[in-house]
Amino acid sequence: CMGGGLGASIVLPDGVAVDGTLFGEDPSRIVIGVSQSAVDDIQKLVAEFGVPLMNLGIVGGHQLEVSWDTGELCVPVERLISAYERPIREALS
Repeated sequence: CMGGGLGASIVLPDGVAVDGTLFGEDPSRIVIGVSQSAVDDIQKLVAEFGVPLMNLGIVGGHQLEVSWDTGELCVPVERLISAYERPIREALS
């Protein structure tokens, strides 16, 4: 999201461990973005290789919105970019 300045709307499945899902450092997790027209092809491809797949939501807008069964989070993308870049600039000056 931050690289393109786009937000996202993400809905986590009920009962998921939110802290581990959002902030866990488990190996072999990747997030991919595909056009809506490619979703079926991606689903078939990962199923062919037995790779688990979860549709998290959609990309768009100017906020990162994450919701789960007991809460939600909504942060403007500009704020995320600022928080990410500020310490780097300060460390290099």
